[in-house]
Amino acid sequence: MRPLDTQDTSRPLAHLLKTCLEIVVDNFVVVTSLDSAALQLSSQQVDEGWAREGRLAISPKIADAKELSFEWFDEWYIFDEPTLPTDVEVFVNYGTFSLGDPLQTIATIYIGTDARKVAGMVEGALELQRKFWAQIERIKPKSFMANGNSFIFVTRDSGLFYKVTRALELL
Repeated sequence: MRPLDTQDTSRPLAHLLKTCLEIVVDNFVVVTSLDSAALQLSSQQVDEGWAREGRLAISPKIADAKELSFEWFDEWYIFDEPTLPTDVEVFVNYGTFSLGDPLQTIATIYIGTDARKVAGMVEGALELQRKFWAQIERIKPKSFMANGNSFIFVTRDSGLFYKVTRALELL
């Protein structure tokens, strides 16, 4: 899996859904978080084939990226085929969650000087990273996207990773 983690959270999701349609088009999306909560399906979405399983919203095959709702603190798992992952932990709502050096993210949310507190936050962030990668290995998505305090994109597709990286550089 190739990860991309950036502190730029200026709506890269909106940009990518216009420039890198293949992230979602012809794939199935499992939404674990929309604006820090479960996606509440409309009757139209249900009619279009969306389903709910607990806090997860499972899409039908995406034909148009405009079918997807997004806000802030969103988290998506993207699959080649219909998939219902189990025991999914939502990571985007942890303020310190990123895949990079935890100190960078912690520095944006903690203004104190207590070294023990910072060390505890770093250890907590590293534990979240371990849990995240274990979950990715267990449920095996094609890609993962989260837009919270960091924008995170992870994929098995090296060509898509390159295209997403280039698209974000042009923002």
